[in-house]
Amino acid sequence: MKKILTLILLMSSIFSFGQRGKIDSLKNDLKKIEAMSPSYARDTFSSNKIKKLMYYYTFFNTDSSLFYTNKLLEISQKRNIETNIIHCYNYFGYLYGLDGNYFMAAQNYYKALGMAEKSKNEKRILDSKLYLTEAYIGLEDFDKALKYGKEALVLAKKMKNSNEIMSGLNDLGTVYLNQKKYKEAKAIFEELQVIALKKKMRIIRQSVIIHWGKRN
Repeated sequence: MKKILTLILLMSSIFSFGQRGKIDSLKNDLKKIEAMSPSYARDTFSSNKIKKLMYYYTFFNTDSSLFYTNKLLEISQKRNIETNIIHCYNYFGYLYGLDGNYFMAAQNYYKALGMAEKSKNEKRILDSKLYLTEAYIGLEDFDKALKYGKEALVLAKKMKNSNEIMSGLNDLGTVYLNQKKYKEAKAIFEELQVIALKKKMRIIRQSVIIHWGKRN
């Protein structure tokens, strides 16, 4: 057991070291870009570097990831790049969710959803509704989670996006389990299993299988 723990810690340290090397390089590149004369090109180059910093920081320093997400939001608002603005609000929500602040996560998802609906951007509407489903699962407001989960699934099926369909089904299965609606949860699992088999994937939530196993 000690050997396994040591190996895990070693791999974690190697991963962290590798990420920090990439981060330092990106920060140096960003500093050089920001020293350039103001222009659309400078903002574009900055945005690309900032996005990578947002992602690299996500899993070990959410405060830094929030900082860079806010920088991207400022540039995107200045240039009125709507897709980036929506993405920033959704990413704010994601980061707050990682920290367990599901209320703030939902508030940011609502901002993204409002903009996406105004511009009729179906992909971003779908993303925001899926994220809201997960935020309300975290808040244990399963009625609202069910509402957004169903809406997201309808849209995912309309768009024929199999990955998002699977994500929506998985969320709905989680909601039904928490509501102790095992018959509905089982139906969701079976639908999800069919898609997974077509994609040659092995699934799914172990907790789902355990719950259904007790009733079959």
